[in-house]
Amino acid sequence: MLSSQVVDDRRPVPARDRRLLVLATYPVSAAATRYRTVAYFDALRARGIEPELVTFYSDREFSVLYSGGVVRSVQSTLHGAQRLLRSVLRARGYAGVFVQREAAPLGPALLERFLEEGRGLPLIFDFDDAIWLSLHQNSTYPRLSRWVRRPEKSLGLMRRAATVITGSHALAAKARELNESVVVLPTSVPAASWRPLPGKPLGALASDVPVVGWIGTHSTAPQLEVAFRALERIAADGLSFKLKVFGALRSLPQTTLTVESQPWRLEREVEQFHELDIGLAPMFDDLWSAGKCGFKQIQYMATGIPMVSSPVGGAKEFLRGDQTALFATSVEEWRMQLTRLLLDAELRRRLATAALAQFAAKLSVEAQADHFVEAVERVLRSPATGG
Repeated sequence: MLSSQVVDDRRPVPARDRRLLVLATYPVSAAATRYRTVAYFDALRARGIEPELVTFYSDREFSVLYSGGVVRSVQSTLHGAQRLLRSVLRARGYAGVFVQREAAPLGPALLERFLEEGRGLPLIFDFDDAIWLSLHQNSTYPRLSRWVRRPEKSLGLMRRAATVITGSHALAAKARELNESVVVLPTSVPAASWRPLPGKPLGALASDVPVVGWIGTHSTAPQLEVAFRALERIAADGLSFKLKVFGALRSLPQTTLTVESQPWRLEREVEQFHELDIGLAPMFDDLWSAGKCGFKQIQYMATGIPMVSSPVGGAKEFLRGDQTALFATSVEEWRMQLTRLLLDAELRRRLATAALAQFAAKLSVEAQADHFVEAVERVLRSPATGG
């Protein structure tokens, strides 16, 4: 393991050491790539480091994984493997390599090891999920799935990295079992583009009927079960609201409620949050969820949307109950907390105001940029890198 000693005189990185190879599984349309790597590229360039991104999947190939069949998905994976292999074999003149999650979604970490040992590049490893866990128990062939994906390779990357960057303190605790140099940076969004809806006071409703909503993916939509059951009780109590869901046209829990379900759109991601008055952030209480970083909660904070959240994962590390969010675990607690937000405009305003202030001061991309750049610079300046 390389030394974790801080060498930080804030000098620009010399020109001969200014290129950083950035490898990510998914394209910029994926939140982890967009907000854990690309969001910090301008800050890196301002300090003399030139990042160059190579992703396993292109945007088109990534979309096929969700909408295409097995044959098209396999074809996309083969194309991605060929493109990545060509890029890695041609890699020359880089000062280091930054890996977001994994270079490839299948097989052992051979390419990362080749770049570190064969090319002599110090490794910065970034992850924001408990990716060492096996999630293939429900697969038709779980053993084959685990063998193909090799989730345990992340542990080797943590051990070999010059620095590990994680999205939460819970993930950092795992990383510190294998590496002394660990930095915690929650997955966030830039305050410059993520703001509350202009002209709408914090905590106010856009119309007479409050809009309660959620934005996510098909894989996380089942977590809405507890919120849906609570909202069904609230509707039975006679309270009026609209329910909007973005990004999960399938996999939604069954409900007697009327749900306005729309696809998630990258070009409208901020505007879709603006359509909500109250945000839902339910999460399962399991090992995988304990490693989540609270990204949805940070998006609600940035856009000034008061929320009810499960106290799970990274969210419980930065949210403060009854100050920046309301916490709930059971259906009854969800019913009670959502009812409070539906009826109490001052509570909505107070929560949204405090959450927005915390986001801007500590959690935004801008607030974290120096920490990110300094973590990279420490690796590039280490005597072991020749920098």
